[in-house]
Amino acid sequence: MDTITNPCRTLAAVVYDEGAYPDNVFMEVVVRCRSSGVALAGIVQRRLGSTGHRCDMLLVNLATREQTSIFADRGRRSKGCQLNENAMLQVVAQIGQDLSQGPKLLVLNKFGKVEVERAGMRELIAQAVYDAVSVVIGVPRRNLAAWREFAGDLSIELHGSLDVHDWLSRAICRSATVERNNRPVVGTSLDGSPRKRQEQL
Repeated sequence: MDTITNPCRTLAAVVYDEGAYPDNVFMEVVVRCRSSGVALAGIVQRRLGSTGHRCDMLLVNLATREQTSIFADRGRRSKGCQLNENAMLQVVAQIGQDLSQGPKLLVLNKFGKVEVERAGMRELIAQAVYDAVSVVIGVPRRNLAAWREFAGDLSIELHGSLDVHDWLSRAICRSATVERNNRPVVGTSLDGSPRKRQEQL
């Protein structure tokens, strides 16, 4: 039996269209988990004011509550965002530490350009699957093919709040019943994608 997909797939991709990031869905996940005492790791994004510039955003660590900007300040007239690589590395490193504390759910704001290019948070996702921690992540539709290649049959694609909350109920149930001696062993392929095999006891 494929234990990692029973009763639900361990990775949940919240698929969204350009310009329609599901902020409310992720905040609902955080509120629901915290009210239920579910330990969280990961990040959500918080927009700054109403400037409309997509670089005006902070990443909020769900374990430490620390807020970090990962984009360099290029001024209001700039059209694109320039990643602050050092800030991104610090964010990833902190989440890695948080995962060692045994959370039940890893929340990640986005499978973005950095992840498509085989960097960023890919290793965190693989580690979470290895540790039997469910993952919910935002995936823009333009990156969906890359996500499918990365996650394979470990992922389910969700559309909207109802889908997410239904998956979350089953994921929390699953995380409470998984036994360590029956968990799937997940290796990391050369491109950093999670790759599972059944542990031989």
